[in-house]
Amino acid sequence: MVYRIKFICEEVDGFVREVKIDSEASFLDLNKIILESCGYPDDQMTSFYLCNDEWERGEQVTREDMGLGDSDEDIYVMDSTRLSELIEDEEQRLEFVFDPFNNRSFYLDVKELIPGEHLDNAEIVRSKGNAPQQIEGMDDDPVTAITAKKNKGVSTADDDYADDDADYEDDYYEDDYNTSNRRSNRNNPYNDSYNNPYNDRDYDRRSSGRKRSGGGVKLAAPIKKGGKALSRLTSTLLQQLSIVLILVTTAFVLYNFYRASTPYGDIQEAIQTQKLSQTLAAYLCVAALFLFFEFISLLWSMTRVRVRDGVSSWREDTGRGLWSFILVFAVSYAAFLFSPLLPDSPEVVYGVKGALDVYGSLHNVLFGLCAAGVISCLIRKYKSSN
Repeated sequence: MVYRIKFICEEVDGFVREVKIDSEASFLDLNKIILESCGYPDDQMTSFYLCNDEWERGEQVTREDMGLGDSDEDIYVMDSTRLSELIEDEEQRLEFVFDPFNNRSFYLDVKELIPGEHLDNAEIVRSKGNAPQQIEGMDDDPVTAITAKKNKGVSTADDDYADDDADYEDDYYEDDYNTSNRRSNRNNPYNDSYNNPYNDRDYDRRSSGRKRSGGGVKLAAPIKKGGKALSRLTSTLLQQLSIVLILVTTAFVLYNFYRASTPYGDIQEAIQTQKLSQTLAAYLCVAALFLFFEFISLLWSMTRVRVRDGVSSWREDTGRGLWSFILVFAVSYAAFLFSPLLPDSPEVVYGVKGALDVYGSLHNVLFGLCAAGVISCLIRKYKSSN
């Protein structure tokens, strides 16, 4: 799987970067491609924080194991932590501290999970605007640097989305990067929790998301992650089951159309002579109509619905393909009941009647296949609603 990750900086208007990186890459690989996209040297003690929807910091991924944690803390180090271990869903938010001296950050949003793809090396897929200075005020007197930060003024991050191009369907809203409180704290020279990146209270606050209740074995996080992974795997398998059932149903019906075509014309002879009787043409038209319907149903069952909650968006599997199974069986049973009522002439009607006779005779087998398909779609829909 490949992640498409977008990040901005609250300090610079129009600064946007997007990268693609494999899910099995490490956080150190992500660190390197972020620094490369901004032209920064890789010589700082950068770090990542997992964030919730309000951009509150949770688990920290450090550049090195500083030995600051006790036995009750989860310690994640970049080079030994794969992205897939902590990033599980679209719209996952992260904070990347690129300037540890001044606690300045990029704000990352996982915009897309791309299954079935693999990247050996991370890629920069979008680069817009100039990156901010990596280390701010390093050559200045500390008091001067703080005063300059206070008076500089910081632009809002909302403008970073005003000119997003049509190449990406971004779903950001004003709340997505609402960092006004964070900015006001950082611009306050008397707020030690932000001006000192190693302040004890700030460290305790950051570490609170990694504390385990009970101080015992680390169970809650693995169980939660395992449950999410199992749920996604189940949804994927159920969707694949629906697809397989559509393919099996299509192959079964088409095989029977072919096997029972002799009374209405010889298909192989028609291909060789390139001549079709009206009866066989009508018979094959019914078979082609069924094939077309199943092809559309197959494509439809592979799609998901994009859902929005006013802040973020994601794709949900709502059990698409349900009605195709219902219609396949319903039409087969209707053909079984009413095809004997059709006349045997003219030739076109006789060909249509023959095709409906064949299709109607399959209703018992189709009942089992379609019932399994309906059940798989209902389970997918139920899991999505919960």
